[in-house]
Amino acid sequence: MTDLLPGDIALVTNHNLAASMIRLGDWLKCKRLDLEHNSYNHTAIYVGHGHVVEAEPHGASMSGADGLGDTDWYRLKDSTPWRPEVAAHHALDYVGVPYSWLDIGALALDDIGWNVQGNDRKLTRIGKRIASSKSLICSALVVRAYQAAGVDLLPGQMAGEVSPADLGRCALLERVS
Repeated sequence: MTDLLPGDIALVTNHNLAASMIRLGDWLKCKRLDLEHNSYNHTAIYVGHGHVVEAEPHGASMSGADGLGDTDWYRLKDSTPWRPEVAAHHALDYVGVPYSWLDIGALALDDIGWNVQGNDRKLTRIGKRIASSKSLICSALVVRAYQAAGVDLLPGQMAGEVSPADLGRCALLERVS
């Protein structure tokens, strides 16, 4: 593991059925939108001292960074030095928040071309429910933590409709290991 800093983002490739389904969805989205496909299906944010905060089906929790699996680490490019640390601090606020199966459904709908936002960027009914949700998925945790620090990693996308693969395509991030 490289010298990680609080706020660094782990993009993970797992090899189980759920991970395969997430990768399939991203592949469909990439074919439809002519995007570059990557294999990331999970993400977490480094909070220091060898720990990450991640959202999994049992809810958001803090765990060891070395237990993530096949991980690439990303860092905010040319950032104001304190913002990634602030994002890491905000990530800790999400520990204990339940997982959002609704967001998983929204990602699946988005992957096949049905968006939770209309052409006018106003939220549809399901989009409003996702936006007001008190639950989240792994990529929403990372996006919301950075938003709370004043950084919008993927402008125009709701946190609940961002996938780990979308974060891997984020122009604001650079791979550090």
